Amino acid sequence: PTPLIPPSTFSSLKARYEAYDALRESVIKTCREVQKSAKNAIFALHRSDYARAKSLLETCERVGNEVHAMIGGDETLRQGSFSNSLEEYAEAALFHSWLESGEVRAFGSFAALPINEVEYLGGVCDLSGEVGRVAVVHGTKRDKGKVQGCLDTNLAILMALEEVQLPGKLGKKMDPLRQSVQKLENVLYELSLVEAKGGGTVTVEPMEEVRAEE
Repeated sequence: PTPLIPPSTFSSLKARYEAYDALRESVIKTCREVQKSAKNAIFALHRSDYARAKSLLETCERVGNEVHAMIGGDETLRQGSFSNSLEEYAEAALFHSWLESGEVRAFGSFAALPINEVEYLGGVCDLSGEVGRVAVVHGTKRDKGKVQGCLDTNLAILMALEEVQLPGKLGKKMDPLRQSVQKLENVLYELSLVEAKGGGTVTVEPMEEVRAEE
């Protein structure tokens, strides 16, 4: 009997799905290097190792562009691992720029990798956590001016993001951002009290330690 569906139709579809799955696995595996390098760049920046951070960011850019070439214009392959690794890169690059200039790098300045709006905003949200860690270090040194600068940055980020209708997963980052601002306000208050008393102990709540990825 004549088959209702030509066998060649399903064999062709099977081959396409297998090729897609193989490419997807390759993308996921390669993206791990981008994400790991970005995390380690942040770790290096917290330790003022700018040369290593720069090298790791360049690795992100090189490997990230390789992945971008692999996926072409397939948005289904961009979602997930690649998009997450680009967001991690954005955070590291933003942190590097902020440490150098004290300003939050503009979206349009990302030319080395194809960062989209969601990945940039995710990086900005996460930048606030790194700024908070820097503030805690300055707080333990009683550097009120530096803590104020960190608070100003996180307040500016919070106010800007509150004006944006953030998509689902980014909306979940707003509470940690608000908590970071509140924590830095508390540190500044503690420092003001110590300053008014002419000395004393500053209680600074530690933030989660940044660790290098193996």
